[in-house]
Amino acid sequence: MFLRRCALQFGLLVAVSACAFVQQASAQFDDVWAPRDVRLEREANLFLQWNGEVRVDGFLVDLPVGWVLLGVTALRHGYVQIPLRTRKLKDGTNRFAVASKLRGKHDIVLHVKTGSVPIRTAWSVVPFWRSISEGSILRRPLERYRITRRVRHVDLPNDRSNRVLERTAEDAPLILRFDGLPQLRSAMPFTLELWLKTVMLGTVVASTWDGNNTVHYPLELTIDLAGRLRYYRSHGERHVSMSSEVPVADGAWHHVAVTHDPEALWSYLYIDGFVVDSLYSPAEDVHVDHRNLAIGHRLQSDEASTAYEGRFVGSIDEVRIWPETRAADEIRTAMRQTMATERGGPFVLGFEEAASTVFVARGSGRATLVDSDLVFYGAPQNFTGSASVDGIRLTWEVDDSRTAGFVIERSTNGVDFELIGELRSPESEGNTFTFTDRFSQEDVVFYRLRQLFATGEERMSGTIKLGLGEDEEKSDEIILDGNFPNPFNPTTTISYTVREPQHVRLSVWDLSGQMVADLVDTERQVGTFTVDFDGSDFPSGTYFVRLQGTSGALKTRKIVLAK
Repeated sequence: MFLRRCALQFGLLVAVSACAFVQQASAQFDDVWAPRDVRLEREANLFLQWNGEVRVDGFLVDLPVGWVLLGVTALRHGYVQIPLRTRKLKDGTNRFAVASKLRGKHDIVLHVKTGSVPIRTAWSVVPFWRSISEGSILRRPLERYRITRRVRHVDLPNDRSNRVLERTAEDAPLILRFDGLPQLRSAMPFTLELWLKTVMLGTVVASTWDGNNTVHYPLELTIDLAGRLRYYRSHGERHVSMSSEVPVADGAWHHVAVTHDPEALWSYLYIDGFVVDSLYSPAEDVHVDHRNLAIGHRLQSDEASTAYEGRFVGSIDEVRIWPETRAADEIRTAMRQTMATERGGPFVLGFEEAASTVFVARGSGRATLVDSDLVFYGAPQNFTGSASVDGIRLTWEVDDSRTAGFVIERSTNGVDFELIGELRSPESEGNTFTFTDRFSQEDVVFYRLRQLFATGEERMSGTIKLGLGEDEEKSDEIILDGNFPNPFNPTTTISYTVREPQHVRLSVWDLSGQMVADLVDTERQVGTFTVDFDGSDFPSGTYFVRLQGTSGALKTRKIVLAK
């Protein structure tokens, strides 16, 4: 009765929400993290967090046909490993029983190998209660706590144009000489970037430390036993850190960046172009010795091992060290581009060929280079804007044939951007794209592009800023009051005011920059007017109303058709 009452009370807490890869599952599974896309016949990790508020006897893991469960590990308090007993059930399904009586919150890692057939499918985990009836063990699934996640198998061939560093557990670290690198010191600004792919837990990715607690070091990147990325630096025996909120050791490629700004006294950790943690650096702590940089382990691999001292196993690519603090938009813009080492710019180790001995220290580990499925894209070039009678004309060029289209975004402050248009093909022959923003009415406006690719990935361009200016007296001659209702289905009433007699034109445009309705094109005297717009023949989405006067004044307003 007690268990039944607890379960009923707990059932009231069940909630499901989604955000990118991180999803709140049922009340028992606090977090679930796994890649949506997995390559065929590759190892991957599926991460779950069990909050342990209800006693259970284990979990049933249902995997897609062809998948294999290689192992399951539970972590108490994030670092105490608890191996679990698993066995495949003989019930005609690809189901595994995980014997466990976990008490309290635990991180659970399912280590799997994917199948060989490219399909869309799903995997799920459900806790169970166990009982014995007539000598047989019965497992009663607690369906209210089941979590299910969709997954897509993809068959991506390796790109022979991109080679990466492939590391095994036997490989010694690749040590980069300090005299060939920008200064990695806490008293100096720097940014470290790299791409990584792994399923191994408890390893050192890159480090300037030799394991000696009496030596200051500015940087160490590790993957902890829960699969999360951690950044450390020390001041004597005091170590400080940042950490990702979600695991990165899932078998997919992830971009990692660490920035340090000694003037602002802050450091930031980025995963896939977005800040995940920050670290305050007091002024008295900014002196840290400059060190060599080891890739794949620490500077000395024969130190006594700890939980986070395993050698990195997996792939690493495009290691960059900048003598500056890179901004978030700069990191996102460049992360999918290849670069070369330049004087005054970043040091780049791209692994298209073996690293030069100018940068690699004697006694360093060997570099095994392999073809990879990590793809770098050609970025938009010559992104510019200019004012015309029709609005702001944006133009840019792109040579990458894998580009599927662009999303155009606009901002009035350079920080908060809104979608204003989409393009799926060049507006002219060749590789030149053009887009006209017919609705901008600010003195200063910012634009950026989201480049879309056939693979479903996307990358952000840099931002351009345009100063336009406008005659305030002319601007006040017409006013676009708005529309009601908004959102609407299928009709809405648009109201506008004319303060000086003139010819006005009121029209409706879609996100591709095409006019879909010409509602008013006539002379108007002073007054307030209304006109109805019927969206019955148009798809749901965002549209723009444009009011233009003879004097050149322009007013716009966003409307939303929601069927």
